Amino acid sequence: MADGTISPLFPPAQLTRFAQRIVEDLPINDHLGEQFFPTQFSGSDNWTTGLYSNRDYTEEAEYRAWNTESTVASRPGVARITGNLVPIGRKIPLQEDYIRLLKNASANQVPDIVVNQVFNDAARLARMVRNRIERARWEVIDLATFTIGNPGAVTYPGTENGLQMQVSYGRAGGNRYSVSVFWDAGSPTPLADELTLIQTAGDAGVDLAGGVMVASQAIINALAKSSDYRNAYNSFRVFNQLTLSQLNEVRNDWGLPRIVRLDAKVKRRTSAATDSVVSVADPKRAYFLPSNQIGMTLWGPSAYAGEPEIQGAGSNGGPVVFVMKTLDPLTYWTVIDAPVIPVMFNPNDTYSVKVLT
Repeated sequence: MADGTISPLFPPAQLTRFAQRIVEDLPINDHLGEQFFPTQFSGSDNWTTGLYSNRDYTEEAEYRAWNTESTVASRPGVARITGNLVPIGRKIPLQEDYIRLLKNASANQVPDIVVNQVFNDAARLARMVRNRIERARWEVIDLATFTIGNPGAVTYPGTENGLQMQVSYGRAGGNRYSVSVFWDAGSPTPLADELTLIQTAGDAGVDLAGGVMVASQAIINALAKSSDYRNAYNSFRVFNQLTLSQLNEVRNDWGLPRIVRLDAKVKRRTSAATDSVVSVADPKRAYFLPSNQIGMTLWGPSAYAGEPEIQGAGSNGGPVVFVMKTLDPLTYWTVIDAPVIPVMFNPNDTYSVKVLT
C-alpha cells in the first residue's frame, strides 16, 4: 500500500453513516443553534442565500374605477450572497500497539478492540466538528457575520489552519446594541427594556413575542433578582428571587418571549499553545430570536467523496470519515472532512443585546 492511501480494512461508507448520525443526534441542549439553523445536506459545494426579512410590510391594493387600469405593484429587492463551502477537518492517530494488531489483518478479521477504537475516534471527531459549527452558528446570531481566523491579522490567530475568510449577512446596525443600564448593576429596568424592544421590532414587522430570548444562567440570575420582575410577580406573595418558571409567567403576562437557557461550552485553541474552554455564545448578551427560521446549517460534499476508495460515502453532503494509512512513520489515521457553513437569510429578524457588565 502506498503512503497516504485509504485503508480498505475500515469501510468508509460505514464510518461515514455512523459519523453523520452523531452529527444529527447530539443533545439539543448542547447544540441549541440547531433549532435556528437546522441541518441541510447538499450535493453541491456552492451556496446561495437571499437576505429576506419580515421587516417589509405588504402594501394594500387599491380599488379601481370600471374601465381603468390596475395600478402596478412592486416587490422588495432581495440581496443575494453566494460562496463556496469550506471544510472542517481533523484526524486522530491509532496508537502503536493497535497498529501492530493490524499487521496481518484482512477486512473481515480486524480485531474488535481496534474496530471499537476507530469508531470511538470517529464519534469524537464528529463531536469536534459539531462543536466548531455550533460556535459558528452563535457567532452568526450575535454578529450576523461568519468569520474564520482573523482577517487582516498577521499573528496568531490570524488564520485557522491556514484559512481566513469572512461572510457578512448584512444585518442592520441597530439590531446589536447595549441596554442603557446593565441588568446586573445600578437600578436596571429589564422589563421596560424588553417591552421597548418588542415594540420596536413589532413596528418593523418582526414578531419577537412569539419567539424566544436565549440567555445565559448569569442573565437569568440578574432577572430573577431584579425589582422590575419581582414587583410584577409579587401580587400576593413577596419573593426575594424568582425561579425561571416564575420569570416566564411574568413574561407571558407582558407578551414577552419565553427564556431559553444557553450555557454550552467547547474547548478551542486560543493561542499557539493553549486550549481553553469557552462559551459558544457571549454570556453577557441576550439573543432575541423569532419563531420563523433564520438560517440553515449547510453541509456539502467532501472533496474525498469522489475518490473511488470512499465508495460514494458522503456524496450527498455531510461529513466523510475514513481511515488512512501512512508509512513514514507507520500510522493509521481516522480522518473526518466536513464542508459546512451556517447560512443566515433573515438577519434583521434577530437582535443581540448586551445586558450584563
